[in-house]
Amino acid sequence: MHKPAFRRSAAALAGLLMAAPLSVYGAGFNLIEQGPRGQGNAFAGAPAIGADASTIYFNPAAMTLLDQREIIAGMNVIDLRGDFTKEEATDVSGQPLSGGEGGNIGDGGALIPNFYYYQPISDDLHFGMGIGVPFGLATDYEADSIFRYQARRSAVSIINFNPSLAYRIDDQWSVGGGLNFHYMEVELGNAIDLGAACFGAADPTTCQDFELTPQAADMDAMIEGDGWGVGFNVGALWEGERTRVGVHYRSQVDHSLSGDARFQLEELNDTQLAAFEDLFANNGFFGFTPGEEVAVGDSGSVDVDADFKSPDHLSVGIAYELDDRWTLLGTITRMGWSVFDELVVEFDEEIAPGQDETREDQKYEDDWWISAGFDYHHSDQWTFRAGVAWDETPVQDQYRTARLPDEDRIWLAAGATWRLNPNSELDIGYTHLILDDEIPLDHTGNQGDRIVGTYEVSTNILSFQYRYLF
Repeated sequence: MHKPAFRRSAAALAGLLMAAPLSVYGAGFNLIEQGPRGQGNAFAGAPAIGADASTIYFNPAAMTLLDQREIIAGMNVIDLRGDFTKEEATDVSGQPLSGGEGGNIGDGGALIPNFYYYQPISDDLHFGMGIGVPFGLATDYEADSIFRYQARRSAVSIINFNPSLAYRIDDQWSVGGGLNFHYMEVELGNAIDLGAACFGAADPTTCQDFELTPQAADMDAMIEGDGWGVGFNVGALWEGERTRVGVHYRSQVDHSLSGDARFQLEELNDTQLAAFEDLFANNGFFGFTPGEEVAVGDSGSVDVDADFKSPDHLSVGIAYELDDRWTLLGTITRMGWSVFDELVVEFDEEIAPGQDETREDQKYEDDWWISAGFDYHHSDQWTFRAGVAWDETPVQDQYRTARLPDEDRIWLAAGATWRLNPNSELDIGYTHLILDDEIPLDHTGNQGDRIVGTYEVSTNILSFQYRYLF
């Protein structure tokens, strides 16, 4: 058998496979759902309103508007559903890709929890602790769909621990700040087309002899990694007679991730299995040990490292008390997604001759969030609210991938607060996201397969929380 040809194939395949799975970062996955009360008015006025302890996330300076210890436990249920309509799907040789269109890409109802604790230390000094998930989401495609070489499973989450302090300077001005300790987890999977790798680096006749033609022999690849990062946030609040204005900045956080890439053999016949053992496993590729016999179901593993920078953002919010019942609200936020220009994945050992890292362009752009809404104080027991928002995607059309299709969206939100007694409140908020009916995809994966078509995506969010004052 022709080992030199397959050493070239191994080096090419390293670039084909390992850049693709981590492209989950190629979609906007910021989660503003950090307070179910604010969910009801599309987070309009969030840096200025200071209605409960969730202001720890949106502007810690507004903690000076609170005066009694409280605990908040909240949950957000995000129902993401998406269907794809294929226009064209071909493998590296130009032949039609087998399989369906992926099914519902949503991963069921994603649960996003929030927890906040607030306590006044003195008349002027205030402390708070917030725990939430500011970045995350997940998508799943059917395992044998046309997307199997670009994306099967994508899951990302960042948990934020955010201790904060606020200080009242005078009757009009307050300042605040906090630290952000991020714990990030990533899980990404797709299939590897061993035939596509062969056709990309060796003579087609050789590949046919091995029965390693495109779509004829697959391997399952899964990357899992985690790591920590640290950042900060600072804010200020100005209070007039009926108007409050808040400004809040949350810093970029650098995450250092480590984990492994695992490769498992799927359904290979005896000829394909013998070729894989002699040409891939015996060269130490895919983390297999040279000289060991391999069988269907066996797997190899390679350590990986990567860095990810979550974007900074600057928000300005206003709350205007029209009268004793109506409060008008607005927010504008700029997110610095352009920091995510390129993804670099490093391997602790060469996964192929001369191959110890991969690079993939992301080319995110800074984006805007603009929202407007109101709170209506109906009675001592009930407050109702509503809002709308425009949420711009950081993803450029030409860089959109199958991992998490993203597009500009409009928020329609409504909610209510029910005061059970002087010490207990229940909040509920609902949001429907409106996206383009036809989100385009024209993407050639790192294994040479091309998929063209459109997504139809819908998202609904239901949020609720219990607030206890003591």
